[in-house]
Order: sequence, then structure tokens, then C-alpha cells
Amino acid sequence: QVMRFVADYQRAHQEAASGKLGKPRIVVARRLARPYWSAKRPRPFRVYGEPIVELSIHDFDVANWILGRPRSVLAHGVSGSSGVTEHAMVAVEYRDGSAYVEGSAMMPPGFPFTTALRVQCDAGVFDHVTEFRGGPIPKTRSVRYTKRGLESVPVRGHDPYTEECRHFVRTVHRKADAKLLSPNAERDALRIALAARESIRNGRKIDPPH
Repeated sequence: QVMRFVADYQRAHQEAASGKLGKPRIVVARRLARPYWSAKRPRPFRVYGEPIVELSIHDFDVANWILGRPRSVLAHGVSGSSGVTEHAMVAVEYRDGSAYVEGSAMMPPGFPFTTALRVQCDAGVFDHVTEFRGGPIPKTRSVRYTKRGLESVPVRGHDPYTEECRHFVRTVHRKADAKLLSPNAERDALRIALAARESIRNGRKIDPPH
């Protein structure tokens, strides 16, 4: 659940929840990486899950955080030399919106690890991109589009792991909302990932269990 404590993702949720941009309707998320395994260092997918689980589960959780309970999942994917789906496009339907999640572990050499999140609401859009181009500080961009035009959204960064630990301590002392750390949220995100995997294998829409 660490993405819920990444500053730009927190800001995206705030933009959607505040109502200033209207009701959130569409979430588009990307998480693009080069293969993080090799012939010398194979990835034990049975332990960590396939890329659609290990990578995209974070974005499924963020989509649920913004749009609510998922209703159906439809996915298409491309298998790589590993024998598992290494690049997937997943459409998740909600009661009042949709999420489109792209997850890849088959980007070419030199392609920067990239995460992106766009939240489209009735009256505006929040758009964020982070690229890890090497070095300790990634390149980030967060903007807002409304009838007033393009606006840069300054976001003060922080260590998300530290923030998550602080929130846990505050929750123990009943000074913070425990729902942000709910294991049920991770379970629901995992259910979407597993439904997406099943959809790719069977070629049909899947209704995740509730």
C-alpha cells in the first residue's frame, strides 16, 4: 500500500476527493519497467507473482482508492521469454467510472522506469508522471487541467515508506485513519490482479469476488 503514501499519489487522491474537479470518472495508470530478471538471475514468479501482480497491484489499489469497489475486469497481455505475461492492459469497471492500467516488464534497454497516474473528473484532470532516469532524484511532473487552462501542481516530496510507518504508529495511538492501511484494500487489489490474469488466459471479462 506504499503508493498511498507517495506524495504525488496522495495529491491525486486529494484532487479527486475534494470535489473541486467534480466527480472522478476515469483513472489511467502506467507502470513501465525493463525486465528485472535475467538468465543468470531468474525471477521466482511463484513467490513474487507475475509482473501483472508484482507491478500492477499498486495501481489497482490506487484505482480502488479513488473509484471505489471494482465490478469487472477485462485484460489483454503479451507473453515474453519468461513464459508469463510481461506486458498487460487492464480495464476495470466501477459503478461510476473506469480504470485503465498498463503494466510492463518488457521495456527495452535504456527506457526509464516510469510511473504515471491521470485522474479525469467531470470538471478537470490531474496528471502525474515520474521517470527514474538515473541518479537519486527522479524526474516528476504534476499538472492540473481545468477550464482555466494548464496549472502546475507543486507537490512536496517525502519518503513514502517513512510516511507509511508514521501513519501506522499514529493509527496505533488512534490519531489516524486505520482504513488507509487496511489489509482488505490489498486483498481487493490482489483480486483484480488475479482476475486480470484469468481474463488474459480465458479471453473474457471477469467479475472479481467481493
